[in-house]
Amino acid sequence: MMPNESFLQSGGWERFNQAMGSPTWRVHEALVIKVDARRGTFLLVPHIGFFSEKLRDALIDLGKKEKCAFIRVCPLMEDTEENRSKFKNLKFNNAPVQMHPWLSWILDITKPEAKLLSEMRKTTRYSIRKAEKEAVAISPSDNLDLFWEIYDKTVQRQNFTPFSKKYLQIEHQFLDTKFYFAAVGGKTVAAAMIVFTPDCAFYHHGASLAEHPTASYLLQWRVIQEAKRRGCQFYNFWGVVRDDQHNHPWYGLSQFKKGFGGIVEAYVPAQDFVLSPHYWITYVFETIRRIKRGL
Repeated sequence: MMPNESFLQSGGWERFNQAMGSPTWRVHEALVIKVDARRGTFLLVPHIGFFSEKLRDALIDLGKKEKCAFIRVCPLMEDTEENRSKFKNLKFNNAPVQMHPWLSWILDITKPEAKLLSEMRKTTRYSIRKAEKEAVAISPSDNLDLFWEIYDKTVQRQNFTPFSKKYLQIEHQFLDTKFYFAAVGGKTVAAAMIVFTPDCAFYHHGASLAEHPTASYLLQWRVIQEAKRRGCQFYNFWGVVRDDQHNHPWYGLSQFKKGFGGIVEAYVPAQDFVLSPHYWITYVFETIRRIKRGL
């Protein structure tokens, strides 16, 4: 059984958003965040594992009071016809973009380490052993500056839209996080930011230099081992894309994650409830941006 949990509904994520300047509420236990963006103002309910008409009506009242154009819900609910119909019957429509993963790659780490290794892709197992032979050193740290240095170089090489250093710093402040670094000959070549909850470890941000590709494999394995020691039951590699999406910008990263074994957990795609005609301006803007980014 896969975990129906996410740190995106935690008290830490609530305090993170408040520190970033976003108003938050708890509506029928659901964390609700007001997002003021150039594309429009809306209420965001991230990774929620339940939904009801009563919650929708309360969100409508709050959204109108806060002069929002729409409500966006990112369900942490299995992608079934029944769950999709639930939102359709409540007058939601599919959002043009996904703000949080709706396909997550999750590994059950309660198995013995030997079993986990045997269930990995052969090339993944080989890369881990090769990195060990090359004396790649893995170490935990709270050094945001070092992570940012590797992260910034990754952004320049892969040309994606980064999170700000302030964003990462405040995440690290309010969530149970740890940075992990892989070094070769004293030079840091890969890094990861991991979010821990009592039952799960989340691979939230990653970065690497192109010169030592096997280091990232050993880094992930050492983090999985650490998560097991902490008593976590699952390792969540975060978002992936389908195997047939060869042209998607995340395809290579997704194949890297899937090589460690595990299964995909598919959630109902993000859902929007329209409160104002201004929503359709946002809809067109986000659709064009998604197409330009190849997502």
